[in-house]
Amino acid sequence: MGRCTLQHLKFLLSGIFVLAKNRGLFDGENPVRDAMLPSRAHGPGETHAYELEQILAMLRLPFTAATKAAIAVAGFAGLRESEIRGLRWDDYDGSEITVRRSIDRTDGKAHPPKSVKSAASVPVISQLRLLLDAHKKTAKPGPWIFPGIEQETCDFDKLAQRTIKPVLTAAGLQWRGWHAFRRGLGTNLLEMHVDPMVIQRILRHSNLNVTLAHYVKVRDPRVDAAMAQLEAEVTKSDTVQ
Repeated sequence: MGRCTLQHLKFLLSGIFVLAKNRGLFDGENPVRDAMLPSRAHGPGETHAYELEQILAMLRLPFTAATKAAIAVAGFAGLRESEIRGLRWDDYDGSEITVRRSIDRTDGKAHPPKSVKSAASVPVISQLRLLLDAHKKTAKPGPWIFPGIEQETCDFDKLAQRTIKPVLTAAGLQWRGWHAFRRGLGTNLLEMHVDPMVIQRILRHSNLNVTLAHYVKVRDPRVDAAMAQLEAEVTKSDTVQ
């Protein structure tokens, strides 16, 4: 487990002891409070964000209409995997997708969205509209936009491993997970000089710092350009030898 996961577990276990003490089920000091995380716990791994051209390349591959629609919702609307799984046709009116529920992979049950800000609408661009409408024409009747085969809603983990990943590998593309589409949307919008506060609204984050710290990745070309700009400014100065 990573350091972040272990920290969350520590908070959870500490909270359990606080609750037990408040209910008279435990009498003593909270044993978790002074517990230290293992020194060898690794930090968070590298995250990935799909570039716009990578998403478009995926949509040119021979996927079904349903799979293309799922990729487009992730890449062009930035919904979380659990939110895509929870989409019903009455959440889509042709111009917007309204996030009303989230279906977790662990229990398969519908839950409220992650936060109050998450329960919001996202505009649908024309390319996404075309793919959703094409999917609707071939989808089996029912309330869910992405129904499952053996269960009520689609298992997106299995869809990725059994369908998407092999096709991407054959085409020389890498599967980075569903969340890479969400990070990609934030990054792609920033590269188009969209106001970060607008990106926050599109991704439905409750905090702008979350958007900037975890969902926007500066591409290497921009880093190189920034350093070249710095180099040009330094060159103008006679103080650097």
